[in-house]
Amino acid sequence: MKPRSSPHFVRRREVPKIAGRGHLPYRHFVREDFRATCAYCPLEEIWAAGVENFEVDHFRPQALFPELRASYYNLYLRPLEMRAMANAIYAGWRIPLIATLCC
Repeated sequence: MKPRSSPHFVRRREVPKIAGRGHLPYRHFVREDFRATCAYCPLEEIWAAGVENFEVDHFRPQALFPELRASYYNLYLRPLEMRAMANAIYAGWRIPLIATLCC
């Protein structure tokens, strides 16, 4: 895979105004921010058999950081296969760990 010359992802400055509860209404915006690519590695949805194999994840777990449950900037995009791994290895800062284990 050819390395990207642009940033892996770019978060928008203003949080989208959405009616509704929870993080699911933000899925479209999170996908745009992460360019339909895993937040932790360069795996794109198209190479992971499509959008249905990706989900929105809370970077900092809701159980440990309930105050971030509704924070747009705590929402990241990742493949479904990473759910168990990401939850098991969280130790405050998990990008270096996941980047070596991911996809």
